[in-house]
Amino acid sequence: YRFYCRTIILSVLALGYFDFMGLDAFSSDIENRAPEFFKDMIHFLFGSVESLFRGVQVSFKFAVLAHFLEACYAAYLCKNSLKMNLKGILSWFCVVTMVGYPMTSKVLNFVKVQNQMKNEQKKK
Repeated sequence: YRFYCRTIILSVLALGYFDFMGLDAFSSDIENRAPEFFKDMIHFLFGSVESLFRGVQVSFKFAVLAHFLEACYAAYLCKNSLKMNLKGILSWFCVVTMVGYPMTSKVLNFVKVQNQMKNEQKKK
């Protein structure tokens, strides 16, 4: 999980940084600093630096929204299925907001284990 967590955090941070830079600084950096093959690749894949920047903006906003909604779902599970206290719920909310699915899958595994234990207890 560590590799995925680091990759996701760094990717979202990079998208946020580029979004924060703004179009002018983003375009200027690419035009002045990027190697020629990189500029050619951008123009081939995206048509223009502006199109790439719009894609970065949309990707960043989608990532933030998706992580937030995922964190809300994880908090719901922590509260209602796992019966955690507020500190536990907020801790998982923060972790899932930063990382996303790798941590959500851990919460889902905890819920699955708890449900299995409940089913075993009912059988006895």
